Amino acid sequence: METVSPDLKSTRSSIAQCIHAMLQYTVRKDLSLIDVMGLTSHAFRIRVDDKAGLYGPTSHVWGSFYRRAVENLGFEAVCFDPIIDPIPPEHVEIALGHIHRTLDRDVPAVVWDLFGGDFAVVYGYDDERQLFHAKDREHEGTVPYEKLSRGHIMTLTIVKEKEFDYVDSLSRALAMALTHGRYPEDGITEFRPGLAAYDAWIRAFETRSADPLGNSYNALYVYDARRFAVQFLNEVRDRFRNGVLAEPKRHGGYGFDSGYMAASAEEAARHYAEVASALGELHERFPFPHGGDPSESGVAETAVRLLQRAKASEEQGLRYLARMYYDL
Repeated sequence: METVSPDLKSTRSSIAQCIHAMLQYTVRKDLSLIDVMGLTSHAFRIRVDDKAGLYGPTSHVWGSFYRRAVENLGFEAVCFDPIIDPIPPEHVEIALGHIHRTLDRDVPAVVWDLFGGDFAVVYGYDDERQLFHAKDREHEGTVPYEKLSRGHIMTLTIVKEKEFDYVDSLSRALAMALTHGRYPEDGITEFRPGLAAYDAWIRAFETRSADPLGNSYNALYVYDARRFAVQFLNEVRDRFRNGVLAEPKRHGGYGFDSGYMAASAEEAARHYAEVASALGELHERFPFPHGGDPSESGVAETAVRLLQRAKASEEQGLRYLARMYYDL
């Protein structure tokens, strides 16, 4: 069984990329990658440990977060993410079942680590040869079923369509972004989220403990995310300004000002553009995967200033996201 090979649009967030590819086979195929990055809150995420290590971007509780993210796109999803080593055969069978069921409905599955350390879209299977047809950012081809028994199993599949209201989804996405940005959240505790992540990143430079590969990857990953944040917020501004978005249902006709919402989104976009600018400079100094020495004295001081600038602008951006959330 095989669907058409999905079109993977470009973002460093491979899970958002794969979710967008999955949507191409659903009633939400009109949602853009910018919509997906914003409505799932991926555009506003950052997680960093004390060494600015490589695994920060994926260091959170996948199951609960990805279910909420897909719900914001108008679907109920199942994220099978057991953390047991070694992987028991029954878990492989459960994962295979999730993949088969969604593909039999002509919707791909998202699976972790089929080609190596990234999310991939499974868009076909061959039971006779025990092979998946799969694709990630850099690879496309067949992968044996037995690959599920190695490493870490994670499958994300759509179960059913739910009611979708863009404004309600926007409100939930803003809540997720604010929780991530300002407060502790579920996840692997050594990786700090949001504003605290900038502090951890700065400490890594100040103590000359930043991992060269991880630092360059985080710079690219978060820079890419904030560029999407700017595009998303500008589109939200335009939708409110042009009357495309309806008044939130819970307002009941009282006190909602779409022009005020557009102005808040515009201000938020301006601050996130400043974040992207600072992180873009950091990325230029530490290009992924081979570039820059974070322990070098003059270089480290410049990086600290850029991160302080990014944090200050992100803090202002979060204030406007909060204003948007409370007005919705």
